[in-house]
Amino acid sequence: MTAAIIASASGTFATGANNVSVGMPTTPLVGNLLIMFVHAPSATGGWNTPSGWTKLTAGTTANMYYRIADGSEQGQFYSVSWTTNSKGSYGTLHVSGAAVSLTPDANNLQANASSANITAPSVSPSWPNDLLINFYSTSVNAAITLPGGQSSYSGFVVSGNAMSLSLGYETLAAAGATGTRVATSSAAANVGASIALRDASAGFSGGAIETPGNVISIRGLLRQQNGLSVASPSFVLSCGHGSGTASLSGTCKVGSTPLPGVYVTISPTNAPNNVIGTTISAGDGTFSFSNIPAGWYVVEGVDPTGRYDGVIHTLILAY
Repeated sequence: MTAAIIASASGTFATGANNVSVGMPTTPLVGNLLIMFVHAPSATGGWNTPSGWTKLTAGTTANMYYRIADGSEQGQFYSVSWTTNSKGSYGTLHVSGAAVSLTPDANNLQANASSANITAPSVSPSWPNDLLINFYSTSVNAAITLPGGQSSYSGFVVSGNAMSLSLGYETLAAAGATGTRVATSSAAANVGASIALRDASAGFSGGAIETPGNVISIRGLLRQQNGLSVASPSFVLSCGHGSGTASLSGTCKVGSTPLPGVYVTISPTNAPNNVIGTTISAGDGTFSFSNIPAGWYVVEGVDPTGRYDGVIHTLILAY
């Protein structure tokens, strides 16, 4: 599943407050990724983290946050605050197909002194084919020209209250440092932000595991079948790490409702037909595997009713 922006919302606000209420784009699908960006050029720090969100790279005049949609976001507004009244800009994205475990693959932001260049910092994603998203926000009403090679997202261009905000995105061919991305506009103090999102087909990993017994949680989507208008289901996996082998347990759910009776298999990524474990999710949607050697695996679930099926790639570490 390729990471892709499927909806957005953005706006600006005038000087006179030290907070803004940020609404969500459309109705987020359960398990999809939500990203929030807020820039308040006169802020002096003191940024909060809205309930249910995780703060990414923290800045003095701007911040980014992310959240895995759980279905409760429809019609909600999330309050973001800081110290010192300020005008500003904000934007939210709804992204499908992004592999998210503990954090997005890489992210950073950079405040720039008054300049026509809006520089977004380099990030170093761990995987090829990441979706690189850059936010460009400046303290002036003026058009923003994106860097060459980046596409704009329809609807995510806003100007008002002496602020302008735009977004550029591209698919990265390789892992490693991206280098900076520089948009241009009229000279003013500005902020550039970068976030790299792993293509879900590239796999999920739980990051550094330093001691046996640590548990990581990994979320992935099951594809909806036959056009049914119901909430998208998801696997939630927890991987326990032992000596030489590992255990893997999970839950199949539709929103917050367990999904029983799903046939779940696990096989090596490089040999997907070599199934090493098969089980069926219980009445509460749970399933588990044990004694799994370290390596890359495909976890696949098939609902016998034909409503859903799906694949998750996950990295299992053992000692």
